[in-house]
Amino acid sequence: MTRFANATKAPTRATAVVGCALVLLTASLLFVPMNLRDVGILLNRDDYVRDEFEVDYFSQGRKSNTFGGHVVSSGESLSTYDEGIIISGGLARRQQLIEDKLLVGHRFPVWYLPATGFWRFVDKINQFRVISPDEFESSTEGRLVWLGTGVAFWVTGILLMRWGVTIAREASKPNTTSKRARANRR
Repeated sequence: MTRFANATKAPTRATAVVGCALVLLTASLLFVPMNLRDVGILLNRDDYVRDEFEVDYFSQGRKSNTFGGHVVSSGESLSTYDEGIIISGGLARRQQLIEDKLLVGHRFPVWYLPATGFWRFVDKINQFRVISPDEFESSTEGRLVWLGTGVAFWVTGILLMRWGVTIAREASKPNTTSKRARANRR
């Protein structure tokens, strides 16, 4: 006999628990890009150096903007769709530079991580080696809070998934009590 008083409700419970787990795991995926970026910044914070980024081109599309340039000291090229990574001062400043056609050739102060190896690979997925001073100086506590939130969603989702599978597995076990034992209980 299962540990549930009414074994017919177990599949419904299992479905509800697994459904909640899937929602939490899906929500945790939304934190992955930001968490990966924050981990890269936190682990390498002491290795960043002040530098400048010079914009070489800017392309404005219907859905997104693309711009690229190079880090002045190293000459390393960078292309991105998120100008907020490099251009500090908010959306209004970016829009003003774009409207005045001053973006190409403009140099922006940045923090630059001149690392190679593993971090270069991670930077291709989620850029964090060249960031604006505003982004760099944002609080470490804030980064840790968002990192912890993402991990909490993921861990809770995994635990709920395990619990839902356990409920379903226990409900599907055959009843091994004999007819005589069941009759004696009544």
